[in-house]
Amino acid sequence: MSKNPHFSLPFMRMLISVALVFAFIVSAAPYISLPASAESVTVYEDGGYLYGVPVNYRVSQLRSRHFRTNLTVRRANGTIASENDFVCTGYTVQSGLVNTTVVIRGDVDGDGFINSLDCIMIRAHLKKVQILSGAALKAADANAQGSVGSGGYILVKAHLKNMIDMFRIGSKTAGIIPNDIYYLNNSFSGMFLRRPTQTGVTLNSASGMMSSLGNSVRWEFIHLGGNEYAIKNAFSPTSYLYAYSSTEVRLSNASDGLYDAHKWIVSVPVSNELKIKSKTRGTVLTGNADGSIRLSTDDSTAIDSKRWRYVRPGSYNELQSFLVTPFNVVINESKTPQLSYTGSWAAYYPPTWVNLSKDFTIATTSPFVVINPVNILSDNRISGRVEGNVSLTVTHKPTGKTSSFAVNSYRKTNLSVLHYYDIGWSVSHTTPTPHGEIQNYQTPCSSILYDLFGLNVYSTVQAYGSIADACKGTVTYQSTYNQMCTHKPSKPDCLTRDNLLDDLVKQKGGGTSTLVRVAWTGHLFTDCPPSCYYNNLIAMMSFGPKETPFTNKDYAHTYVETLLHEISHALDADDHYCKEDYGVNGKCSNGTCYLCTRGIRPPSCIMTGNITENIAIMPRHTIYCLECMANISNHLKKPH
Repeated sequence: MSKNPHFSLPFMRMLISVALVFAFIVSAAPYISLPASAESVTVYEDGGYLYGVPVNYRVSQLRSRHFRTNLTVRRANGTIASENDFVCTGYTVQSGLVNTTVVIRGDVDGDGFINSLDCIMIRAHLKKVQILSGAALKAADANAQGSVGSGGYILVKAHLKNMIDMFRIGSKTAGIIPNDIYYLNNSFSGMFLRRPTQTGVTLNSASGMMSSLGNSVRWEFIHLGGNEYAIKNAFSPTSYLYAYSSTEVRLSNASDGLYDAHKWIVSVPVSNELKIKSKTRGTVLTGNADGSIRLSTDDSTAIDSKRWRYVRPGSYNELQSFLVTPFNVVINESKTPQLSYTGSWAAYYPPTWVNLSKDFTIATTSPFVVINPVNILSDNRISGRVEGNVSLTVTHKPTGKTSSFAVNSYRKTNLSVLHYYDIGWSVSHTTPTPHGEIQNYQTPCSSILYDLFGLNVYSTVQAYGSIADACKGTVTYQSTYNQMCTHKPSKPDCLTRDNLLDDLVKQKGGGTSTLVRVAWTGHLFTDCPPSCYYNNLIAMMSFGPKETPFTNKDYAHTYVETLLHEISHALDADDHYCKEDYGVNGKCSNGTCYLCTRGIRPPSCIMTGNITENIAIMPRHTIYCLECMANISNHLKKPH
């Protein structure tokens, strides 16, 4: 007999001996055929790979069992797979920003089936003749032991000879969920199934960080065939869940074997949630709000308490900390609190179980609150009840982490903003649709004021002839605006912003407590920076051709920021910046200048003028400082 260069004689003898023993053990058991229905498969992600997919499984079936939505499935060559394609090792599955590579245990060559070529490739890897990598390496680990070994090779050979079905027996892809260790989190209480002591037989559920809960909340699922499982706690290798009665569940030592009371029928009624039903009692594992555990009737009452979310410890991305943005809510209206997860990890790995309506509780924490100004609705939305402020605390049920935030409940106020643009604006900015352009600047301002203060802003845009338009007669060319205005009606100098705004008031009227007028001009004035403010309820926007050149994008951002700044004055927000026109006392003429009146640097705020980002997409709570937020809120509480 010629010597095979890839296998030594001792290795061949060992392999044959192990295979014969393995064949003898499994030959007495009937061959279990691969289930044809998609319902018997549960896929899971781990380390950028997608596991749990059996052979002979189509893309349409994978889509129906995947816990993510909007899937794009591609073949290994990058082309889009059809719904009727058989899924193969090396296929990629994308959902949003999450991209995983399919691993089918045993399908090493990536054709979607298990055949002799897969065995050859595993053997070649074991002999270091052809080293595998990527998804093929993961697929060669057929018995899911974390590395490629002879046990996986034997398993694939046995599967090929119809001695076993490796997708139902002896691998991590067995049964309705893979054999593995899981955290079980109750869908109602948000707490983890726990063994409180290492030697006791009682169970309860608890919230907390895994650093403190440890093995007490780790449960190993062992597939017994069909949908039957034994479930044991990681504290002890012989402590199994045991249906002590039709209502009581305990832990039982099964060192002398498993009884029917140790067996549980596991199903997946909704994605990523288990129903765990006693085989002998017919009742289901149930979690209560107080953390107690019981068995209850298998029906539709209190359904969430009978559902258990499951996740592998390696896939559980624990919430570290979170914040809730303070907000205002209008009386008889409701808002959903906005959560943000702190820490750079959250941007790339969103925490597990952070649904606001399901995974958090909200309660009032303000002391001495006689009448709560808000109502906390069942889905954790906050509705305004009466005028007032309140502090609320949000608790994340799985981890017990908390965060407090303030809510201001107030009556709705409306504000009208009327825009007027002169010939100078339309000519110097050469825009074909001044109405639409100006409304584009107003829209983000209106959105910000509504989101932060519940202020409804109504706006209109119209053309008018300003006093500056008449200073050189009827002007039709932009070049005539490229020098200072020479109109001198009553002063030895040029037109000023006050002249323009006085003219607007004369033509259109002044402002009121609920109305702001805004003049847009393309003319330049001797005393006018890019924006001006006058008489508390009249604003002027002046961006002439002689201004520092901006790109179109920068211009748009500048217009929006300046417009919101000026409108905010009408809502009692004060300027924070220094005018640097120091008088004899060494202070500038701005009575609310932080540097001159308080001796400190002004905060980041729209009223300081130090915001460099695009405010239309900034987090709302960072646009105003706390002082301006309070001033505007107090202003809106006044009768209008």
